[in-house]
Amino acid sequence: MGKAKSSDRTNGVFNRQMESLIRIAQPVELLVEAEEADISRKENKFAVGSRIAELKSTNQQTEERLLAMEKRYSQLQSLLDQRTQELKESQTYLKKPDEFPGFAIVKKVEAINSEIFNIAMSIVDLFERCPKMDLEETFVQEIFINQCRGAARLVIGDLLYFVNCQIDEAILYRLPIVPEDSTPMQLALRYILVKWAVKVVGIPGTFPGKDEVTNLYRQIRAREPQSISSQWRLIAYNACPAEASTGSIFDGIMSILCICGLSSLSIAYQSVQENVRKRITDIEKSVLALRRAIHEGVTSSDMELFVVENDTPYESRTMVDTVEMEPLSDLKPQRVLCTVGLGLRRTTTRETADSKEYYLQTDLLKRPEVALVGLLDSFSQPIDPDFDAYLRENN
Repeated sequence: MGKAKSSDRTNGVFNRQMESLIRIAQPVELLVEAEEADISRKENKFAVGSRIAELKSTNQQTEERLLAMEKRYSQLQSLLDQRTQELKESQTYLKKPDEFPGFAIVKKVEAINSEIFNIAMSIVDLFERCPKMDLEETFVQEIFINQCRGAARLVIGDLLYFVNCQIDEAILYRLPIVPEDSTPMQLALRYILVKWAVKVVGIPGTFPGKDEVTNLYRQIRAREPQSISSQWRLIAYNACPAEASTGSIFDGIMSILCICGLSSLSIAYQSVQENVRKRITDIEKSVLALRRAIHEGVTSSDMELFVVENDTPYESRTMVDTVEMEPLSDLKPQRVLCTVGLGLRRTTTRETADSKEYYLQTDLLKRPEVALVGLLDSFSQPIDPDFDAYLRENN
């Protein structure tokens, strides 16, 4: 009995001690677990930090490589741009085929000559259908008529002026009429249109108002091959664009109509002006296209429109008489009255046999069309008393 009680006490004490030990052990386990968790977090943090540092290092290296590649690309792009520019500049002076070959330019010139002829004929037709001035108008419009006299005489010359003018001495015999033959008037109109076309197109290498550029081109042309001088001419032409004006040709044509006797006080006068302006505008497009073709589309040579100076001895090899009324006689020398159709010649820079010097070779591609002074013998003059004889005979 006593042993049993002692054993119970012992067990109770043991149980209490075990409970105490368990209570003590639990916090320790928690501490150990916490410590282990802390260690694990630190290890993970260290690993993450190491990985981040590694990634930063990799990114920095990648950025450095990208910067190096961008710098290299920029250098290569600059080099490419430089080489491209050098290539363009070198190509400027390379010999290139003409955009417009010689035969194409000749066709353009022939087309313009046809337009000039048609315009002259249409203006003559307008004149014939419109009212003519009377003696009173010559006094009322004296200032205007005197201006037309001076302008017409300047642009067509004395011979064509006197064979067409019906408002000077001729008006003392009769009022202005429609002539029996309109050829002299046609010649005057074609002549002024031809001179205007030559002026608008211009001479390659000649820059109006810029004599220093013109002189420089002549120097280059004398010592450089054709490929270089032509390209220099093209660059200078684009830098010094020429201006085209239809004002002078319009005034010239109206002045010719005035001296022929067209009334400026009639209702039809404004209609004539509008018609003339329209026809000039139409042909101007063709003339400007020819100018571009000659100055920009031809680099193998210098092509030039030209006319024959009035009173020049007639030479069938270099000009053609397209208005002859009777066969020409070799025994009777003829002189040029005026040019009525554009001529075309080509000048090319050639090298001498030893290639040390350059010289200019000029070839005639199209002979200018001319009328001869002797042609005037076929017509009555306005000052002739019988100038209107055909009208009296028909009435």
